[in-house]
Amino acid sequence: MNNKKIIFQVTKTYMKKNRKRTMVTFLGIFVMVILMTAVFIGKDTVMGYMKNAVIANKGSWHYQVYDIDKEQAEQIKARDFVDKFEISKPLGYTEFPESGNPKVTPYLEIKEYSKNLFVLMNIKVKEGRYPKNSDEVIISETALNEGADIKLGDTIETEFFERYIHAFTVEEQNELIAEGKEAKSIFLPLGFNLKPGDTLKVPDHFPYNENNALIEMIHKPTGVSKTLTVVGIMEEPYFGFPGQGGYIALTGTENTISGDEIVNAVLTTDLRTDEDCFEEIAKILDSSKNSEEREDAISRGSKYTTQDGEVISFDKGSIVSNDALLAFTADGQNDSLNFLVMFCQVFFVVLITAASLVLIYNVFSMSYQERCRYLGMLSSVGATRRQKKWSVYYEVFSLLVPSLPFGIGIGILVVKVGMKLLYPYFSKLFGSMLLSIATGRNTEVTYRIVINPVNLLLVVIFSTAAVWISAWIPAHKISKIGPVESIRGNENSKKLKKKGYKSYLGLMLRGKAEKLLGTASVERNLTSTKGIIRSITTFIALTLITAFASGSIGDILASMENEVDLNPGNVFTDCSYMLENTGYLDEDRYLSCRENIMTSDEVSKYEEMDVAYYYGGIPIEYYNEEYIGTVKRILGMWFPNATPEQIQDRFFVRGGYRNVYGHPKQAFITLDDEDFNKIAEKAGISLTKYESSETSPMLVYDKLKITSHDCTFFDNDAQKPKYAEYSLKRPLSVNEGDTIELELREYDKDKEEEYDVTVPVDFAGYIDADDVKEYFTLNNNTTFIIISEQTRDNIILKDPAFGKLDMWKCIFFNTNTEYSLLVEELSGINDEFGRSALRSKDVFDLKDFSEVITKIVNVVAVCFTLMIALICLLNLYNSVMGRRLARHKELAVLHSMGMTRKQKNKMLMTENIRLLTRSFIYSALIISGFVTGLYLLINQHYGRVGLTLPVWVILITLLVSMTGLMVFTRICYGHENSMQIIDEIRKESI
Repeated sequence: MNNKKIIFQVTKTYMKKNRKRTMVTFLGIFVMVILMTAVFIGKDTVMGYMKNAVIANKGSWHYQVYDIDKEQAEQIKARDFVDKFEISKPLGYTEFPESGNPKVTPYLEIKEYSKNLFVLMNIKVKEGRYPKNSDEVIISETALNEGADIKLGDTIETEFFERYIHAFTVEEQNELIAEGKEAKSIFLPLGFNLKPGDTLKVPDHFPYNENNALIEMIHKPTGVSKTLTVVGIMEEPYFGFPGQGGYIALTGTENTISGDEIVNAVLTTDLRTDEDCFEEIAKILDSSKNSEEREDAISRGSKYTTQDGEVISFDKGSIVSNDALLAFTADGQNDSLNFLVMFCQVFFVVLITAASLVLIYNVFSMSYQERCRYLGMLSSVGATRRQKKWSVYYEVFSLLVPSLPFGIGIGILVVKVGMKLLYPYFSKLFGSMLLSIATGRNTEVTYRIVINPVNLLLVVIFSTAAVWISAWIPAHKISKIGPVESIRGNENSKKLKKKGYKSYLGLMLRGKAEKLLGTASVERNLTSTKGIIRSITTFIALTLITAFASGSIGDILASMENEVDLNPGNVFTDCSYMLENTGYLDEDRYLSCRENIMTSDEVSKYEEMDVAYYYGGIPIEYYNEEYIGTVKRILGMWFPNATPEQIQDRFFVRGGYRNVYGHPKQAFITLDDEDFNKIAEKAGISLTKYESSETSPMLVYDKLKITSHDCTFFDNDAQKPKYAEYSLKRPLSVNEGDTIELELREYDKDKEEEYDVTVPVDFAGYIDADDVKEYFTLNNNTTFIIISEQTRDNIILKDPAFGKLDMWKCIFFNTNTEYSLLVEELSGINDEFGRSALRSKDVFDLKDFSEVITKIVNVVAVCFTLMIALICLLNLYNSVMGRRLARHKELAVLHSMGMTRKQKNKMLMTENIRLLTRSFIYSALIISGFVTGLYLLINQHYGRVGLTLPVWVILITLLVSMTGLMVFTRICYGHENSMQIIDEIRKESI
């Protein structure tokens, strides 16, 4: 019998005879293909949408290189990894008499773009066309929206200049003030350090400041003048900001560089390259420096360290990468995000494959005895081992062939439905970006299903591999069984004689026949028993592994994002409007508006929020040893070669982001006395003992997070380490009722020096997130100190400047009329840069980035969990039915001996309890191993990220597994009493 067709024909007949088992196997393979398709097609679809959203916001470029000459540009362009290379040439600023807002934006800021750069930078023309040469210009629509007297076809006469800012010395300031000049407040961008006496060239997009007793703006002509024709009106580019001094305007240019020109290069790279593009560009910039310039740059922290430890110098900001875009191709400079993207895809593929392997293996394992019989008879007439093995492969692959086209089709449909489900979250995510709010740009992006032939091939390959692996063990075992043992069904007889079985004499003597039968059945019917245990264990383990992994992904994203320190809670966000004083508005003006709101008949409700940030607060000596040890551990990451003594010295270094590194950022939240008492009462803290105290009470948020990236001022003399995070509970070393001497750091403008103010307060206790959730959602990267109005007033008595340096004051309110004169009046109040002080609910009620991403991850995890649960429940049903069929003779004999339905149910309950107990134990071991591995893997890449325990998911999973087993047992065993005993004894087919 050398012809496989005979074996295949017999196998086909067997499959038709056992339609239920065949259908369960088909459904398992079918769902596996659907999930595989969802992973590969879904990943590209989601990543494609994310990339398109980033492109709609920032453009499709990968790297920008600033201020390079012709030689450097040619070296970069010649690199193999460079795909597209375009240039921009900054012309500088020019006066713009047509400006409709000359006190804020009196200039045009003009750059020349090569032809294809408009596309790379996602410059959208809303009216007119793109410029074709350097004499044509397009202008941001922001200019027109603010009243600029300009239209298509108009000409603009330009005289270009560079902008400088000079800060007067204290002596010069006093002289100018004596002459009658006013010392007006000035606005400087974050990171732009201007000291008295400095004259600095301002960077792009620098805000406009009027000359006054503090500073003067200096214009240095470049000698370039042009007559420009307006040919288009463009949407405000992503790099435009309110109050930037000059409206963005762009002209055309050739993609060439003359001998002495300094240009900016914008490029895309081949994402398949193995080279570190950032590193290679940095090397080119470094090569143009001499040894002294190189050493100076490195000493200032302007350096890049390669994976081999080589230090490359380059000026900070001279290379900018579009990390948001590169990360979605796992090729960004953010290694943590790259790893997360790859981890998600590999995780779900492994998860689906594991579930499918168990299902298909169980199907063949449960039918092992029956297959041995019919294949044994064939082997007795000449069937070889190879032919018996191929009979198993024929069955699974005959089911896989129809599963692939239908499964892929349904999988694509699942992705489409999933994207419809996720799209509101995606839309909210990109619609809530701060940049979009600031510029008014629309980042609404539609999605499309991305079907890549390579991904379809991967679905086929992985599905085929999963089916092959799952069928290999049963096929191998069946092929080794001889004809005599197969026909007898005693191929395991030798093993049984050696092993023996426990008699459970105690149960027998106590007359507990049902428990005896149930316990013995679980122990002796190993094949069918293991199938059920595998099914339940797989269901529990994979469901909880998914829950742990998705929760960890959310935690990682939350920790990686630069989240806002706090979000207002329901007490505030139930209101429709918010009047905000961010420090730019005059304090008297804010207080006047506040008074109008509180006394207006049109206002039905108001709540005020008062937050003051400090680089002081609770001194470091009040923090506990765990906190101090953690800080020193991070210092060791920044300075791996430092001695403990050097770490101790650096621990108390003043300056930079934190005045003392060990001193975290701190914020005071002031609540009115009634709300302060409510929070204390909810936390179980009694304030009565502080009523007679000379000092006032304060509450402290009980969580604090420290990360290795908090200390940005170390960039000057240390290599920034990989991201690591440490979460602490109750970081202070004081007890409730102890007095803390707050140390508040202020600045004396006259003496130009800092000074400390010490204020005693009583530590009343800790509050947690639940205690304060009605008022705030707090980010634990800050020590939050909650005080009452009375405590704040007591602090102000000793420190009149308290809260005036870095303050966030808001008053939230509702109106009782559709048309409010008060709202109309407040809407017209802007700060000196045109920003409105009044905001509506649709702006301030937006959630942060990580929360939206976490919701997306959770939705994806739920979808995959439900699909995997379907595979596992099919598996469990098949296992229960297989066990019932395998013991039909045993049950028939028990029925003939008078076993009642009640007794049978009691026996089955005993079996199920033992099966569930073993499954729970095995699941716990598997999950514990996974969680441990996941914890180690995550902390290797991200530092100390805690794993969230999904309590409700655990309880629901255990309940579903118990209910599923009981229900399937009832279904599979429920019809036996109506069957004839003689038919059951005679039955041979399974």
